[in-house]
Formats: sequence, C-alpha cells, structure tokens
Amino acid sequence: VEEWETLGYEDRIMVTGEPFALWVIESEKDISEEFPLDKIGQPVIFTDNQKPYRERKVRILNGAHTSFVLASYMAGNDFVKESMEDEDVRKFMMTTIFDEIIPTLTLPKEELVAFANAVIERFENPFIKHALLSISLNSTSKWKSRCMPSLTGYIEKTGEIPSHLAFSLAALMNFYTGTEIKESALIGNRNGEEYKILDDAFALEFFAENSGKESLEFAKAYLSNTAIFGRDLTEYAGLAEKVAGYLDDIRTLGMREAIKKVNTINSDEMSKVTGGTLTLIETLHRKNVEAELDYDIAEAWQLYLGPRDWTQEEKDIPWVDEENPDGADGIPGTEDDWMYDKNRNGVRDRLEAWCGDGDVMALEFVL
Repeated sequence: VEEWETLGYEDRIMVTGEPFALWVIESEKDISEEFPLDKIGQPVIFTDNQKPYRERKVRILNGAHTSFVLASYMAGNDFVKESMEDEDVRKFMMTTIFDEIIPTLTLPKEELVAFANAVIERFENPFIKHALLSISLNSTSKWKSRCMPSLTGYIEKTGEIPSHLAFSLAALMNFYTGTEIKESALIGNRNGEEYKILDDAFALEFFAENSGKESLEFAKAYLSNTAIFGRDLTEYAGLAEKVAGYLDDIRTLGMREAIKKVNTINSDEMSKVTGGTLTLIETLHRKNVEAELDYDIAEAWQLYLGPRDWTQEEKDIPWVDEENPDGADGIPGTEDDWMYDKNRNGVRDRLEAWCGDGDVMALEFVL
C-alpha cells in the first residue's frame, strides 16, 4: 500500500525484487560486440568458461545459506534477515564464507570477496522475509552439492578440518533429529514446538532410525552413508570425531552456546587462521574499504567499531610495549616488532579500555 501511494496508483502485479543482477555468458568466441550488454551498464561477464563463476555462486551464496540456516533456526531464528541481525549467527556465517569457503575457490580473491559482500547485502534485504524452514527443504542433498566440495577442498588444501563447515554437519544432524514420520515429513522439535523436516524418503528414514544414537555412532553412520553423500566421508581422519564433538556441544549446551563456542578460536588455533579474516572482512563490508592481511590492525578496529573520542586515560595507554620496543626477538626493525608491540600489548589494552573485556574477544581473530 505504501508503494502504491508513492506511485499514485494501485499496481497489483508488483513483486519484491533485489538490486542485484549478474549475467555470466559462456561462448568459445568473444560475443561482446554482438551482444553489448556491458555498453549499457548491465552486469555481465563474457567468458569461455563459466564453471568458476557457477562454483562461486553455489559455494558462497547457496553454501552460506545451507551452512547456517539450520543452526540459526535451532538457535531461535525464523528468517534470514533475523539471522543477519543475530551476532552469533552472523559471525558463524562470516567465518564460514571468508575463512573456509573462499580459500577453496579459484577466482581472484578480490573478486570472491566482492561477490561475498554483495551476497551479505542481499541477505540483509529488509523487504524479503526468507523463511529458514523454506530454505531447509532437502538439506541433505543441498549440503552435498553446496558445502561438501568446500569441506573436502579445504581438508585437501590445508590438511585441517574446517571447524564451521564441520559444525554445520552437526547442526544438520541436530535439526534432523526425530523418530516420527508423518505425512511424508520427519517431525522435529524446537523448544517444545514441532516443525516439519522435508526431504527424500530414504533420508528421513535414515534419521528416524539413527538420530537417537550416541553422537559418535550417529556421526559415523551419517558420514559413511554413501546414499546421502555419494562417498564415505569417514575416510577423512578425525572428521567423524569432530562432528560428534560439535553435536555433543549442541545437545548439552544448546545450539546458541554451541555456536558461541565454535566461534571462539583459542590461542593454540591462531596459526590456522588466515590473517584475521573475520574481523577485517566485517570492516571491509561495513566501511567498503580495501584491506590486505597486513592491514593496520588499530585502524581496522577503529573503522569496525566506529568513530570514538578517546578519553585521556585511553590516550595514555601506549601503542607499544615500552619494555620490549624491539619485540620478542630483541632485533630492531623486524616484523616481530610490529606483531609484538602493536598487536599483543598496547592495542589490546586500549581496546579493552575502549569497549570492555567482553567485546575484545574478536581481537583474537587478528592476533
């Protein structure tokens, strides 16, 4: 009705749309002269191979959806936009995309980051109420096509199991927990509220028979089910145990606390995190500025947290460790000076004075 008032007439075929479009056109020869969409400002890519662009869309946009929607639903959310406003779910999604999915793709990183930021803006669209239960339809086959290539690609590239993609498997197992199949749907339960799980009959029957089992037994049965995955994922050493551990957390702590736990990276895992991507990408997304992995961390945090007038007490906190001006190695002018002095001492102290201990946890993604 509000739009009708703006237009001055009733348009009953008006639909909700998105300010996003992209054409990827594959041909053996360049057809941009014959079909010059780019000349009139249309978002088009002419290429002789559309596969990496399709892969980018399926892994980032669809993969993000599939990796977080079931966890978000079980944490109490019902819509995508609501999930984007949920700090825990948003942090989970950002880490999944930028630290676990993008490193497995082949297009230039700046293109992947730009596409991911556009996807996030679409998820934040206030005019679209995209229901999580709607996205949950056929999640087993969606996870296989959208998330499994990122999981296996990450393991094969790094030798490590990606924590958030593994957690998304545990979240799926938790969402698909139920014993009763009624009217072609497995009946799940969220805090006393029933919901319908819709999927292929063989998948629903598997979960009805196995979801009540102990976490590791359930994880091994699920990951080794070749009818679901097309392969035996227990061949990846430690994957079943990691997924089972996350499922135990979900069952004992509840979904929200389990998400918070997987979002917290301890100091022993710091070396596995590529440059604090989570915090820096949030900075990029919110402020639309370019940054590399060596981006000045103090500036990044000031951008991320927004402008702020320093108190005199805050100004008095040094940026460097005055007792160790040459860093831990004692050698002037080395990279260690910057890492040791600027990150581990003054910046952390100043940020704690600025926003409180509880908000500085994310700094661990950067150190």
